[in-house]
Amino acid sequence: MNVNKKKHRIRWITLLLVLVLAAVAPTTAFAAGYDGGRAGSITVQLQDLETPMDRVVFRCYRVADVLSGASLRWQTVSALEAYSMDFNGLKTARDYQEAANFLEGVVEEAGLTPLEAETDASGQAVFTGLAHGVYLLVQADTAAYGVVDAFLVSLPYVDDAASSWTYDVRTEPKGEHLPETPTPTPPPTNVQTGDTTHTTGYLMAALLSAGMLAVLCAVKIKGRKRTEK
Repeated sequence: MNVNKKKHRIRWITLLLVLVLAAVAPTTAFAAGYDGGRAGSITVQLQDLETPMDRVVFRCYRVADVLSGASLRWQTVSALEAYSMDFNGLKTARDYQEAANFLEGVVEEAGLTPLEAETDASGQAVFTGLAHGVYLLVQADTAAYGVVDAFLVSLPYVDDAASSWTYDVRTEPKGEHLPETPTPTPPPTNVQTGDTTHTTGYLMAALLSAGMLAVLCAVKIKGRKRTEK
């Protein structure tokens, strides 16, 4: 095989490999199936802390709208524009948690009106008929269950395989037991509290003065009796 034929064969093999890689590489073709008119839902499922899981109230705030469904980009709702939130820049779990913690402190001030749902005996609360966007979930009433930090949910989202949209999101936030309130310990009954040094001194001085006064009075009375005689 001469050199030219060998080079020509290598070029064809290289082109074939490029075509194969292009065929299997991830693309945004999944976005073609996005249904912007389909309502979504968020189901909150509490983790079992061996405490009652019912009657835990959650508030659900929509904090961002869909800017482009094809690329899952979000636009902050107008009420939060003053806070310069960039939901498209959130990458790590820490980013999302810090954003949720911040939003928890400003949503009421911004005048956002939440939806509310209460957990049933199995620890499940459901929000249905939701428009697409990013939602902030905040625990409003701990009941006897425990504590759940505020968290963000995007609706819809694409699964890890980037193959389909999920419009009905199920989330299981981490719960923690309520902190125990320490029982105050009463002071021992045989220990005096406060500074009694001055009080004791004043009492001793008063008793001493009274004693001296009594002696003087007795001497004076005795002297009068002698004079009268």
